[in-house]
Amino acid sequence: MCPRVSDQAGRQLLEFMTTVMLENDPTESVDQFRQIYHQTNDPAERYRKALEVFAGAFYQWPERFCDELCASFQAKSRTAAALLEAGDCVLEFRQFNHAYHFRCRVENLAPDDIDYQFVYLHNRLFAQSADSSPTVLAFIPIWDSAAGMSQPA
Repeated sequence: MCPRVSDQAGRQLLEFMTTVMLENDPTESVDQFRQIYHQTNDPAERYRKALEVFAGAFYQWPERFCDELCASFQAKSRTAAALLEAGDCVLEFRQFNHAYHFRCRVENLAPDDIDYQFVYLHNRLFAQSADSSPTVLAFIPIWDSAAGMSQPA
């Protein structure tokens, strides 16, 4: 999922941002990701094994997931710093002729946080060049701000 990110005044901060959906309790997945990561130094093998996990039953039970999204930024990212300073933002999702948006509270995750580890390991499995000490932000939806729209095709 790659929403557009804006501030409360409607100024675009990011044209798109890759987000990661979080499980309610990612402990088992973090253990599995860690095992895959440490089994081999071959990035192609890590990628293949990670794809097996995600192509299988991983996303088949929506109740496993919370409504929080996360995104990873380079350690000294100005955009991440601006989002944290503001404390909130608007995420806008578009697909074909449908769109929806909602405000989110923005929080910084510490490296020892299980959600940080989930995002960090997820990204390391899929991208060898992923930052080794990223800033990981959580985007917590403020659902009463949600609105959607559809345009005729």
